[in-house]
Amino acid sequence: MTLTASLLATAFTPSTTAVGGNVFLTAIIGLLPLIAFFVLMGAFKVATHWCAIISLVLSAVIAIAAFHMPVGMTALSATQGLAMGFVPIIYIIIAAVWLYNLTETSGRSQDLKAVFNAIGKGDQRAQA
Repeated sequence: MTLTASLLATAFTPSTTAVGGNVFLTAIIGLLPLIAFFVLMGAFKVATHWCAIISLVLSAVIAIAAFHMPVGMTALSATQGLAMGFVPIIYIIIAAVWLYNLTETSGRSQDLKAVFNAIGKGDQRAQA
């Protein structure tokens, strides 16, 4: 049996009272990665990708230490979350580049700029 197969066979059900037998304490501990992300980004002006990495590590530590999640399953959850986060971002970027190339190739980019110019009443920020 391979490592992945044994991890997939494992089931994990988190408890709503995993931390101190208290649902509110468990919820607060579960919110820590999200709070850390916004505090680092907003108050300390840390770059967004570093905020995400720090929150991911904090989430993994909390999952293992507070919720007693198996380490292998934590790693699998992190990689699944990474994939689920990247797929929509990559899809949007590819669609935006395709749409830009389409308007440039068809010669309709000037029409699009004229529409944004009319909507923004000459404000170039609307075109950006």
